[in-house]
Amino acid sequence: MCARPDLGKWLQCLALDEDNYWLVLGGGPTMSAWHLNTLTPAVTFDTPGVAQTVAMFYEDKIFSAGNSNVLNHWSLTGDHKMAVPISPTAVYSVAINDKSKTNKVMAIAGSSGYVDICTNFGYRAFSLSFSHLSLN
Repeated sequence: MCARPDLGKWLQCLALDEDNYWLVLGGGPTMSAWHLNTLTPAVTFDTPGVAQTVAMFYEDKIFSAGNSNVLNHWSLTGDHKMAVPISPTAVYSVAINDKSKTNKVMAIAGSSGYVDICTNFGYRAFSLSFSHLSLN
Protein backbone atom coordinates (compact mmCIF):
# COMPACT_ATOMS: atom_id res chain seq x y z
CA MET A 1 0.00 0.00 0.00
CA CYS A 2 2.74 2.47 0.92
CA ALA A 3 5.90 0.89 -0.52
CA ARG A 4 7.94 2.88 -3.04
CA PRO A 5 11.17 0.89 -3.48
CA ASP A 6 12.62 3.55 -5.78
CA LEU A 7 12.56 6.07 -2.88
CA GLY A 8 13.65 3.68 -0.11
CA LYS A 9 12.34 2.28 3.16
CA TRP A 10 13.17 5.20 5.45
CA LEU A 11 10.68 7.30 7.45
CA GLN A 12 11.23 11.00 7.99
CA CYS A 13 7.97 12.65 9.02
CA LEU A 14 5.63 11.74 11.81
CA ALA A 15 2.70 13.71 13.25
CA LEU A 16 -0.07 13.02 15.75
CA ASP A 17 -3.36 14.89 15.85
CA GLU A 18 -4.15 16.70 19.11
CA ASP A 19 -6.65 14.01 20.17
CA ASN A 20 -4.18 11.17 19.47
CA TYR A 21 -6.58 9.38 17.14
CA TRP A 22 -4.51 9.79 13.98
CA LEU A 23 -0.88 9.24 13.06
CA VAL A 24 0.57 10.52 9.79
CA LEU A 25 3.93 9.21 8.64
CA GLY A 26 5.94 9.22 5.48
CA GLY A 27 9.33 9.39 3.86
CA GLY A 28 10.40 6.91 1.20
CA PRO A 29 7.07 5.09 1.54
CA THR A 30 3.96 7.00 0.52
CA MET A 31 2.74 9.25 3.33
CA SER A 32 -0.24 7.65 5.06
CA ALA A 33 -2.67 8.28 7.90
CA TRP A 34 -3.19 5.56 10.47
CA HIS A 35 -6.16 5.24 12.81
CA LEU A 36 -4.56 4.58 16.18
CA ASN A 37 -7.53 2.88 17.87
CA THR A 38 -7.55 0.13 15.25
CA LEU A 39 -3.86 0.37 14.24
CA THR A 40 -4.84 0.30 10.58
CA PRO A 41 -3.91 2.53 7.66
CA ALA A 42 -6.87 4.66 6.62
CA VAL A 43 -5.60 6.64 3.64
CA THR A 44 -2.49 7.36 1.60
CA PHE A 45 -1.50 10.77 0.27
CA ASP A 46 -0.45 10.57 -3.37
CA THR A 47 2.83 12.38 -4.06
CA PRO A 48 4.36 10.48 -7.01
CA GLY A 49 8.16 10.50 -6.86
CA VAL A 50 8.23 12.95 -3.94
CA ALA A 51 9.29 11.83 -0.46
CA GLN A 52 7.53 13.75 2.30
CA THR A 53 9.96 14.91 5.00
CA VAL A 54 7.67 17.15 7.08
CA ALA A 55 4.05 16.63 8.13
CA MET A 56 1.82 18.36 10.65
CA PHE A 57 -1.81 18.54 11.67
CA TYR A 58 -3.32 22.01 11.81
CA GLU A 59 -7.01 22.58 12.53
CA ASP A 60 -8.84 20.35 10.01
CA LYS A 61 -5.86 20.08 7.62
CA ILE A 62 -2.64 18.17 7.22
CA PHE A 63 0.34 20.07 5.83
CA SER A 64 3.21 18.18 4.24
CA ALA A 65 6.32 18.97 2.25
CA GLY A 66 9.32 17.09 1.00
CA ASN A 67 11.82 16.97 -1.82
CA SER A 68 9.87 19.33 -4.07
CA ASN A 69 9.18 23.04 -3.93
CA VAL A 70 5.56 22.89 -2.74
CA LEU A 71 3.76 22.82 0.59
CA ASN A 72 0.79 20.46 0.34
CA HIS A 73 -2.58 20.93 2.03
CA TRP A 74 -4.56 17.70 2.59
CA SER A 75 -7.81 16.63 4.16
CA LEU A 76 -7.82 13.60 6.44
CA THR A 77 -9.68 11.73 3.69
CA GLY A 78 -6.63 12.08 1.40
CA ASP A 79 -8.00 14.88 -0.79
CA HIS A 80 -5.22 17.13 -2.05
CA LYS A 81 -6.61 20.60 -1.40
CA MET A 82 -3.71 22.79 -2.48
CA ALA A 83 -0.03 22.92 -3.44
CA VAL A 84 1.62 26.20 -2.43
CA PRO A 85 4.82 27.09 -4.36
CA ILE A 86 7.77 27.70 -2.02
CA SER A 87 11.48 28.58 -2.32
CA PRO A 88 13.28 25.45 -1.04
CA THR A 89 13.51 22.44 -3.34
CA ALA A 90 13.60 20.26 -0.22
CA VAL A 91 11.81 21.19 3.00
CA TYR A 92 13.29 20.38 6.41
CA SER A 93 11.11 22.42 8.75
CA VAL A 94 7.63 23.96 8.92
CA ALA A 95 6.51 25.93 11.98
CA ILE A 96 3.34 27.84 12.78
CA ASN A 97 2.94 30.64 15.31
CA ASP A 98 -0.56 29.83 16.46
CA LYS A 99 -0.39 31.68 19.79
CA SER A 100 -1.94 34.79 18.25
CA LYS A 101 -5.51 34.53 16.97
CA THR A 102 -5.03 37.49 14.60
CA ASN A 103 -1.43 37.07 13.41
CA LYS A 104 -0.94 33.42 12.52
CA VAL A 105 2.30 32.94 10.60
CA MET A 106 3.85 29.88 8.98
CA ALA A 107 7.60 29.66 8.36
CA ILE A 108 9.05 27.14 5.88
CA ALA A 109 12.76 26.36 5.65
CA GLY A 110 14.85 23.90 3.71
CA SER A 111 17.52 23.61 1.06
CA SER A 112 17.86 27.29 0.22
CA GLY A 113 19.03 30.52 1.79
CA TYR A 114 15.42 31.60 2.23
CA VAL A 115 12.80 31.13 4.91
CA ASP A 116 9.37 31.49 3.35
CA ILE A 117 6.71 33.26 5.40
CA CYS A 118 3.00 32.59 4.87
CA THR A 119 0.50 34.89 6.58
CA ASN A 120 -2.35 33.26 4.71
CA PHE A 121 -1.42 29.59 4.43
CA GLY A 122 -2.58 29.51 0.80
CA TYR A 123 0.38 31.50 -0.56
CA ARG A 124 3.89 32.69 0.27
CA ALA A 125 3.70 36.29 1.50
CA PHE A 126 7.47 36.93 1.41
CA SER A 127 10.84 35.27 1.92
CA LEU A 128 13.57 36.13 4.38
CA SER A 129 17.00 35.93 2.76
CA PHE A 130 20.05 34.73 4.65
CA SER A 131 23.37 35.24 2.89
CA HIS A 132 26.59 33.46 3.71
CA LEU A 133 28.61 35.38 6.29
CA SER A 134 32.38 35.38 6.06
CA LEU A 135 34.23 35.06 9.36
CA ASN A 136 37.61 36.22 7.99
